Amino acid sequence: MTVTTASALDHQWNWRSVEADNGAVYKIDLNSINHYSNGTADAFVYFVEGAGYNPENLRVLWFDCRGHYRDQTGGLGPVLYAPPRSAAGALADIACGTQRTPPTPDYCKGFSETDCARIRELVKARVSPVFCASDYPHNRLSAEQELICVVRMVEGK
Repeated sequence: MTVTTASALDHQWNWRSVEADNGAVYKIDLNSINHYSNGTADAFVYFVEGAGYNPENLRVLWFDCRGHYRDQTGGLGPVLYAPPRSAAGALADIACGTQRTPPTPDYCKGFSETDCARIRELVKARVSPVFCASDYPHNRLSAEQELICVVRMVEGK
């Protein structure tokens, strides 16, 4: 994939931003992601610097989808490490299709609709009811209360 003025003008952009811990912002174009049979991928990535658009900041990054990437705009750059929690790692996750939304837990399995409504309300409210306190007599908790306390503990809320 090469970046040309014609391809950039005719392309339907669909940007997703990634921000590094140091405040640097990168945008990956979801519509430009190409997956290859060898498990690699590439995509347009724009390095945001300042308020205006700089065409030199539109790059083609290649990802091996095993923790490495390279800039191949205008030729093959060196292969670099993309640490898992870095901006490069986040871009690789998006390009390689490994970025996933965690599944929503099924808090209601085995409970009635009425019980389910109460459970979901407490989970969404992110509150820890008094019956979840360590000094509360836990041998008196209902199954619903016990589930709510476990969810609170697991989510760290």
